[in-house]
Amino acid sequence: MFVLSPIVARRIDVPVPQKLVIFLMKLKLGISFASLGVLFGLHRTAVSRIFYFVLSNLLAAMKEWIPEPSLATVQATMPACFKIHYPRCRYIIDCTEIRTEEPPTVEQRRALFSHYKGGYTLKFY
Repeated sequence: MFVLSPIVARRIDVPVPQKLVIFLMKLKLGISFASLGVLFGLHRTAVSRIFYFVLSNLLAAMKEWIPEPSLATVQATMPACFKIHYPRCRYIIDCTEIRTEEPPTVEQRRALFSHYKGGYTLKFY
């Protein structure tokens, strides 16, 4: 007798709200598809398919929310330094950085160091 089901059903119709929860958990928590599969009783590939299905549907639904300026508008308003180093640039995305103390491990220091700010920062995109 198994405590957990040894085999996950091959074809499961997952309700739309649950698909959205899977998608949001992956974005917010950054956990693996395998971990999400355990939480929802699905195979990791099913969770992966659900994630990319929701992503593509959100892209299609929200594509018009962010207008894409014409290339002429972008070139006319681009900073001079970008025109030299990044002539094909279409977007500049800025993020907020908040200074923090030096992290204890090398891995954390590498992840949090900002060359732009010259110190350790938390980044909010």
